[in-house]
Amino acid sequence: MSGTTLEYNLQRYFYPALAIFGILGNVLNLTVLLNKSMRSRANSFLAVLAFADIIFLFLLFPNILANYSVFTFNWYFRWFYLHSKVSLLMINEQKKKD
Repeated sequence: MSGTTLEYNLQRYFYPALAIFGILGNVLNLTVLLNKSMRSRANSFLAVLAFADIIFLFLLFPNILANYSVFTFNWYFRWFYLHSKVSLLMINEQKKKD
């Protein structure tokens, strides 16, 4: 799934580390923002933003895992990956029409 050595290293090492540290950082952020002594309207909005960021980072995991051959050649992962990516389904439907 990578074209150059830079893309390979980014997809293989940087993006997984970024997602893991992002999730851990947002969880730490939520523990502070949702503390009873820190309750305020602004902190509630920041907590919702942290939840949204965690969800976004979890949704990136299929793309990150697709770069590892353990998952790439696994039939169940490939089925899940195809059915979870709407853009890939659209390409598949267009090929069927042609």
